[in-house]
Amino acid sequence: MKRFYYGLMVLWLTAAAAPLTARAAEIEFGGEFRTRGFYTDNLTDLNSSEDDQEAFNDARFRLKVSATEGLATGVVLVDFFNGSAGQDVAALNSASSVDGTGDRTLGSNGFGRSLDAVRLKEGYLRVSWPRLHLVVGRQGVTLGHGLILDDTADAVSVAIPMGWASLTFVDLLLSNDVSGSGSTSAYLADLNLAPRAGFESSLFALLLKDHGPNLSFNPSVFFAPCGIGFTACPLSDFGDDQAMLAVLGWAMDHQGPSFRWATELNYLKGAIRTNQPLVPNNPAGQGIDLRGANALGQFGWTGRRMDIQLTGLYSTGQKTGDLPPTGHKLNINAISPNFVLGHILANNETVSDRDGGNIGGLTAAKLAIGWRPVGPIRLELAGIRARLTEEPAAGAPRDLGWELDVNAFWPLDPHLLLT
Repeated sequence: MKRFYYGLMVLWLTAAAAPLTARAAEIEFGGEFRTRGFYTDNLTDLNSSEDDQEAFNDARFRLKVSATEGLATGVVLVDFFNGSAGQDVAALNSASSVDGTGDRTLGSNGFGRSLDAVRLKEGYLRVSWPRLHLVVGRQGVTLGHGLILDDTADAVSVAIPMGWASLTFVDLLLSNDVSGSGSTSAYLADLNLAPRAGFESSLFALLLKDHGPNLSFNPSVFFAPCGIGFTACPLSDFGDDQAMLAVLGWAMDHQGPSFRWATELNYLKGAIRTNQPLVPNNPAGQGIDLRGANALGQFGWTGRRMDIQLTGLYSTGQKTGDLPPTGHKLNINAISPNFVLGHILANNETVSDRDGGNIGGLTAAKLAIGWRPVGPIRLELAGIRARLTEEPAAGAPRDLGWELDVNAFWPLDPHLLLT
């Protein structure tokens, strides 16, 4: 009944927007082109005598089109990029069936990759009334600073502006790899407060129902309880295919004349209820609690020529004694080190954020010092110290080490940035 109701809503909104093609709508085009060059040494180990280096380029073109007429705005955002899910962008000798529409005339596979992947990132219809905004379709959803969710999802959202505050309710479909009952849905309530310029706070509650199983348990990149070669385990490996998870979060940002500070706290609590005694990782068929917590703090100061930013991150990890079958508690949260800290701590394509990797249980601090020697040019020296929050195994070291980065940013004009 619920899906049928949404179908009627979408049909009604589409019918209401249909006359846009017959009248003069306000149409806007926008986009972004990014090309990056990589050279990586010691790709898979720390032995400089091993030949494990790579050099490659990748690119992404993003096209956004919006059409507005009256109350309704339709938005489509499409990504074109050289690389597909699960495929290293440096691997030019992959099977021809996934190589796109490149030239095949020389040899069995030929050369050329004229089109590798196309993705509909966003596609939604927004209807805006003075006291209500309704958005239906694939849309961007960000909670706080993105520690829990920062992605696009098929959703129906209702935003209610209330002066310097707004209240948003969202019904999300986060994953639907298998049609029918194998989906992951979520329900979100988000209260945003912005009482004055430069200050914003968010309180959110997310209830997630996983029927897939699509949720994965990821304790750390060094510890794979589901077997060698796995960096994550589906929750079904510990019992029933269904799990429920609640997330409570608070985030705050304050931008002053010369300083900025930001904070976020997340608390995750859920459970797997099972009566399957034959699951290898949970042979007793016991109920398993899902737990997790995150804390983020940032402080930045900007002067005439210099700027400093300090970031601290804490996320709970998996205690080995709590892991089934000996225990009954799973740490469900996992942090993306690239998006949070601005750099990639683990440098191979399996756990790199270039391919969407994450670390379950990370404690880290980053200090970045910027200098503007002339005009808009900015140079930055950044240092990151990171370790696993919990031991990946009894007596195993938690240290991930140091990362030092030197960055340069040169805006060639308002629309072109060289990094």
